[in-house]
Amino acid sequence: MIMKKTFSMWSQSIRRFFSKRSLTLGAFSREWIRERSDEGKIKVSTLSNYQRIIERYLLPELGDLRLDAVTGEVVQNFVKSLEKKALKTSTIQGIIGRLSSIMERAVETGLIDKNPCGHIVIQKKRQTTTGKILTIEDQKTLAHWLSAHEHNLSLAIQLGLFAGMRIGEIAALQWKDIDLKNGFIHVRRNVQRVKNPEMGQRKTINQIGTPKSQKAFRSIPITSILMKSLQCYEKNGLKQEAFVIAKKGGSAYDVRTIQRYFKKTIFTLKLDNYRFHDLRHTFATRAKESGMDIQIISEILGHSETSVTMNIYLHITDHHKKQEMVLLDKLNSTIYGKAA
Repeated sequence: MIMKKTFSMWSQSIRRFFSKRSLTLGAFSREWIRERSDEGKIKVSTLSNYQRIIERYLLPELGDLRLDAVTGEVVQNFVKSLEKKALKTSTIQGIIGRLSSIMERAVETGLIDKNPCGHIVIQKKRQTTTGKILTIEDQKTLAHWLSAHEHNLSLAIQLGLFAGMRIGEIAALQWKDIDLKNGFIHVRRNVQRVKNPEMGQRKTINQIGTPKSQKAFRSIPITSILMKSLQCYEKNGLKQEAFVIAKKGGSAYDVRTIQRYFKKTIFTLKLDNYRFHDLRHTFATRAKESGMDIQIISEILGHSETSVTMNIYLHITDHHKKQEMVLLDKLNSTIYGKAA
């Protein structure tokens, strides 16, 4: 009841100050995001993402248009312009999803008659593998260096390489999330950078929240290499509430600090120009090469669908192709006999 009353007051306020002819999508979008914020039901990180979509995509192209001028044809042309920017299908769907929510609210307030996003067509693109994986030699070089340089930022890299964790999950990891006795890492939190409202939206801050999806809540078995490293740190008697990747004072490292440390490490080792996220790709690919079931790999990575794992994270290497061809050779030998 309170919610309906608040919305009703907001609707009346909007109609009082604006008319159908004067209200632009930009002005209404800002009111929409402010109302979402006042409700207090949406995570700050999600709200920050909505704000980014509005400012980066909607306002530049549609912001100056009157609400009643945003027709289905206008929205479809907007989609085409987004497709020309080579954005992912999921990104375009997210942008149009936010626009649809805004326009639906405009319908509810009586400012427009119909939501123009109802029959918009978004061409689906086949998801392709992005990023790259470390070569076997580069992976060996990195792993040996990490084991010889004990530092919790080195441990952060190991968590990416040997557990396939996202960098935000690594930054938010606490010792209470690690079960050394049973050999599991429990992913329960994630760090995201969100805009700081106190700094006029110009600067960002770290915020610890829940993982990005329900599937991202998961348990990851600890490999023997990772177990050895974790046990070294655990012996220091750290508190359960302490962050695993923490400064001397106990506060968590910024995600960007972890990224800079990784970049400095691969530069020191004279490796290829890998990104931290490539560690996750490497983990997935090595897991597949070892014969691990795709469903298990997808569960460990926290993907909502195995198609994401297969199409984006698994890289087919020459080494893996050769391994598989050996199996075919063995089968051929049983059918045709050994080659003369």
